[in-house]
Parts: sequence; C-alpha cells; structure tokens
Amino acid sequence: IVVLLKYFKGELNPFDGAALECALETGAKEIIALSMAPMSALNAFQGVTRLGVKGIFISDPLYAGSDTQATSFILAEALRRLKPDLIFSGRQSVDGDTAQVPPMIAQRLGFAVKTKAISFVSDTITLRNGENFVPQEKTVITFEKIRTLRFPSIFSKLDLTSRAVLYFFAIFPHILRGSLRSFLSGYRFLVFELQSQT
Repeated sequence: IVVLLKYFKGELNPFDGAALECALETGAKEIIALSMAPMSALNAFQGVTRLGVKGIFISDPLYAGSDTQATSFILAEALRRLKPDLIFSGRQSVDGDTAQVPPMIAQRLGFAVKTKAISFVSDTITLRNGENFVPQEKTVITFEKIRTLRFPSIFSKLDLTSRAVLYFFAIFPHILRGSLRSFLSGYRFLVFELQSQT
C-alpha cells in the first residue's frame, strides 16, 4: 500500500492522517508513505517512519504552488515505479479543498477510484454513497477524517536496524527512469531533493 501524504504549514493533512491510520490497520507487510512537499516539511514527514512505514519525500522549489495537474503527474510517475497494489489518500487537502489529485492519479495509472470512505471495519470499506466493498488491487481509495493517526509507541512496528535515511540528489527525469523500488530495499526513509535543469 502506498499512502499519499500532504503537509501544510508543517502539519500533516488530517484526511491523509486518517488514510495512513487505515493503512496501518490493514496489517499490510509493506506500507510506503509518499509526499511531494518543500524541504521545510521534511522533519514532520520523517515522523511517519516511527510507525513502521517507509517514506519517500520528493522536493523541488520548482514545484512550489503546483496545480492539481502538475501534482498528479509527478506523483503518478513516482507511483508507476513503485507499482503499488493499493493507493490510500485523504479525500482532500486542507489548503486547496479540490479533492482532484487522487482521482487524477487513478486516471493516469489506469486504476479504479473509490472516494469518500466513511467507514473501515475489518476488510470492508463503506463510502459516503452507501457502497460497501473490499479493496481490490489497482484501486485508489480516498478517506474522510474517520481516524486519528496514532503516535509512535513501543507497540509500533519500528525496526531499529533499518532507520537509515538516504538523501538522494538528482535530476527528476533521471529518478523516473531508475527503479525506486530497488532504492527502497534496506532503507526506512528516502529523500529525493530534485534539482531542476534550467
């Protein structure tokens, strides 16, 4: 499962926090948090690794103020390399309230999209429109604020031997040609600070 996380003014979007908590509750073997944000959000984003998830942080000053088209393109290209079975996201961000990026990512990847999850019990998700379903592969699911993200504790799935942080500085097209999955093995957290070509 890949969970899309957005930070605004240093704080995790609560809709995305709910999506991450739901992903943690699935008991999935691998959960990856993916975020595109300014470097000022890095410290806040690193906290998710204490919950037992791997993190990929994409940053470039050029992306400041990206619209939904640009954001969905950049995230979709990273997701293509990760090849996730499911993508979880908050329904919307608190700063833009467009709720467009997750459906646009689904369109770009050829995934199904299920929006506005209001309940997640066992393996069944209920949407605001009353539809109940069990998550299937190649689906983007957006969540309402139905959970509060837990704080790390001694019960978290932290593996102290793999808390390495890899800082990777590269030009964005080069990263997209490489395999992000191969970089992930053995690392808890990755940072891609992207240097734009001018």
